[in-house]
Amino acid sequence: MPYDLIEDCRMRFVGADGLRGIACLIVLILHSFYFFFDGLNGFITGLPKIGVWLFFVLSAFLLTVKFETQGFSTQALLVYMVGRVVRILPLYVLFVLVYWWLGTAGINSVDDLTRALMLGGTYAHLWTVPVEFKYYFFLPLVAFILITSKQRLGAVGCFSVGISLIIVEQMLWPYWNAPTAGSEVKWYLSSFALGSLAAMFRSESVKWASARNSDVVVLAFLIVIVLISPYSRYRLLGLEPDQYLINKFLYLSALCAVLMLFVVHGQGIIGRAVRSRPLRYIGYWSYPIYLVHWLIVVKLSSLYPGSLGASFLAVMVSILAGGIVHYALEVPLERFRRWSLARLSAPDFLILISDRLPWRNRS
Repeated sequence: MPYDLIEDCRMRFVGADGLRGIACLIVLILHSFYFFFDGLNGFITGLPKIGVWLFFVLSAFLLTVKFETQGFSTQALLVYMVGRVVRILPLYVLFVLVYWWLGTAGINSVDDLTRALMLGGTYAHLWTVPVEFKYYFFLPLVAFILITSKQRLGAVGCFSVGISLIIVEQMLWPYWNAPTAGSEVKWYLSSFALGSLAAMFRSESVKWASARNSDVVVLAFLIVIVLISPYSRYRLLGLEPDQYLINKFLYLSALCAVLMLFVVHGQGIIGRAVRSRPLRYIGYWSYPIYLVHWLIVVKLSSLYPGSLGASFLAVMVSILAGGIVHYALEVPLERFRRWSLARLSAPDFLILISDRLPWRNRS
């Protein structure tokens, strides 16, 4: 989940970097608990994925805002796709090779390696990267439908169209049939669509997201998450821990979309926290942190099972390693991306064709 998704929106969404940092920490800390403390596994199953759903929603939100601002010209679409490829794939390929070489994440054979490199299979935490990358091909269409709906039908009409898209997607691929983890994007279209739909109400959310309202929404979000956690169900209802949260991404993504609309503007107590430098830096480094953390957590937990100190060390080392990878690899890739995009121009025949298309100069 590379940080360049927010670079054009940073001035307008001062909490975006920190919100990505929070999403990253949710995954990192809960994965650390999961591996270090076997007895907790059932009580936190499904909770780490809340960070993933927040990543999906935030990415779709920011890219949809970018399309609404810049339009859908051939040049904009070409820049968009080249930017996604350069930002996502090099680091992903590198870490797939690392996990294969070290025999981690289930990439044990040449067939596994080939499948992972082809954005297939389900390998530990890496499954989310193919899902998000594949959605980049759908996002311009979803964004165009929603933006056009808002221009022609207003906010209510746009909301109706967005909900209709989600209903259709659920009719085709209902969330209750989704695998525990899989690289097929079809199961998670609704999660991303909710982020794009939220982008259509960003202007209205500025008026809603006062400091008081933002704090109330954050508190309500935390209460809901605590109440639906396997531990609370066990303590309050006597239900044995199970995997019921694993496939509830439709509802959790909707909660994340509401949370994002109130937090992304940086208002309130949590808003001030997400504007803080530590969370913003974790947000900048979140993609390499996410890629590397599994290796560090798995290795340290095998050496020091049940150690709270070692679990904390795993979190800190993962953040540090992610920062190193960011400056060593991600920053040079970002420079290359900017250099290549500055020189990228659509072929004349594509520009000629696009001039005749209805979305040519939409904003």
